[in-house]
Order: sequence, then C-alpha cells, then structure tokens
Amino acid sequence: STRVRSSAASDVYKRQVHTNQDGTLKLHSGTTYYMLPTRYYARYKLDLVKKACEFEPTYLCIEEPEVFVYATYADGFKEEWEDYYNEPWQDPLSSAEARYKTSKLINHLWQSYFQAVRDYLDENHPDVKLLVAAHDVLNYDHHQIVSCINTFTQSGLVDGLIGQTWSDCIYGAGSAYGGSYPRRLFERAWIE
Repeated sequence: STRVRSSAASDVYKRQVHTNQDGTLKLHSGTTYYMLPTRYYARYKLDLVKKACEFEPTYLCIEEPEVFVYATYADGFKEEWEDYYNEPWQDPLSSAEARYKTSKLINHLWQSYFQAVRDYLDENHPDVKLLVAAHDVLNYDHHQIVSCINTFTQSGLVDGLIGQTWSDCIYGAGSAYGGSYPRRLFERAWIE
C-alpha cells in the first residue's frame, strides 16, 4: 500500500490502486491505498528497495504481496491483462475462468516483481536476505485475496517467510466448525 501525496500523484497512482467494481478505490486505514503490482508500481517499489539497500540491511522484507481479486478494475491492471493474455480484459466476477485468469495474472505480476528484487540483490547485495511477510491461506481465502506465498517459497525467490498474526485476522476469518464460526483464538493464531 502507499499514501497519495498530491492530486497530480493521485492521477498516476489511481491507475495502479485496487479499484472496486463500482469505481471506488480500496483503502486501508482510511488514507492508504492498496496498490496493484503493475509493472509501473513494481518499478517504483524496486527503486525503494535500492534506496533501502544504501543502509546495508541484513534483511529486506516485502510485506503482504496480495491483491483483493474483486478489486482489480483499475486501468493499470486492465492493461496488464491485455498485455499478458493478448485479449480484452475480463471482469473477474463474470465467470470462474475470468477469476482464475485474474489470479494467475496477479501471481505473474508479483513473481515478476520479486524476481526483479531477487536479481538486484543477487547482483548488488548478495548478503541481504529477502523475506516476505504474509498471513495464512485461510485468511486470504476468507477475504477473497490472491496471495502468492507458495510461488515465492517454492521458487527460491525469498529466503524466509514471516507469518503475521494479529487480532483482526484471527477474529475475521473464522473457520466453520459444527455449522457455526466459533472464535477459536488459539487455533486461528496457530494457523496464522
């Protein structure tokens, strides 16, 4: 996510922001937008990685590479779709195939970004370990979020995973048991 600082910047960012079907932008905490991993946003984030490496970190953590599948209506994402599939964009809520293709594209975009970060680190800062911070897959499924945790861990793009546990996810993503959704804090925290 990123903060928008001016109206000029907002026009550029708006093309990369999680956008709902009705055109509203998806906000986190009221002032921070969730950003889509378009190639433009990925370049911006890679520049931030390069600046962070000037401080000679031991670890670099990319937080929550995720996308709400129902919030992929931004023009920037539609352009990525057309480039990737060589066909007109499809509404992810229109069919199971469109949702699958949206998820596949999200995975591709995040993987491309992480590959660029990995390549930069390997070439310029080989001692810096790349981590990814994420929640568990049940939480992501509950909130209709596409996350690429398996891609990052299985491909060797990251050196480690930070499992994030906090009350909103534990309370909000209840698992059905016996026909109800009990608040099982220990079990949910353990899964996270």
